Amino acid sequence: MDGAKAGFKQAASERKQALGPWGIYPILALSLILLMFVLVATRKPRIFTGWDSINHKAESGLSVAGIGMSILFFAIPANYIFCRYYVCRQPEKEGPANSLLSWKAVNNNTPWAEIFMLGAAFSFSYSASACELNTYLADSMSSDTKGFNMNNFICGALLGTLWTTLSPATTVAKLALPTMVTAGNSFSLPFATALHNQFLLPVSSPANTIIAGWGNVRPFQFLLGGSVLALFMFCTIAGFTILFRTTVL
Repeated sequence: MDGAKAGFKQAASERKQALGPWGIYPILALSLILLMFVLVATRKPRIFTGWDSINHKAESGLSVAGIGMSILFFAIPANYIFCRYYVCRQPEKEGPANSLLSWKAVNNNTPWAEIFMLGAAFSFSYSASACELNTYLADSMSSDTKGFNMNNFICGALLGTLWTTLSPATTVAKLALPTMVTAGNSFSLPFATALHNQFLLPVSSPANTIIAGWGNVRPFQFLLGGSVLALFMFCTIAGFTILFRTTVL
């Protein structure tokens, strides 16, 4: 045991030396990540008034912090540099300007299939909510006021799995889950649980979809990268579903 521990420390030390000291880019990336944590944590805390509660007429989602950081740290500096060095300078010789990024480069490096798939997936969730299909399905479930209903439980698990196969889990949670919770605990709890069971797949969120397309990552590779975490989450979700099925939702 001591030998394995020493070997692990030696391997970690050699890996650290091989990577070398931190450069400016990883330091800036870590700083942005920490700043994002602070902004998200102070958005709407329960112990004091957060920045999302300043304006009562509009509600800011979790993505507002990321969008604000992108505008402040990337969009504004990029536009300033572009204006300063490309637009606001008189050219030495006037003539047509070359394109900064050709259409061929964009077309060859853009995962169009993933983008179209993502748009169709969002359209599915939005259409199901707009045409009140979710409301119809929730109203069709029999009442479970007398206790646990096995038929509703199976329907909720199957429907949640189907919905998260056709659309990202974040979209289903935003558009479908608020309606499905009205169908009773026996149906809504397995439906909500199914949203978490595909969190490692490329279609679980828009960011994962785009990254999977750029990096040519397959679903099973997500599980290989975090198989221990995946098994832990699956067991935890199943255990809490059984434990709190009568008190949650």
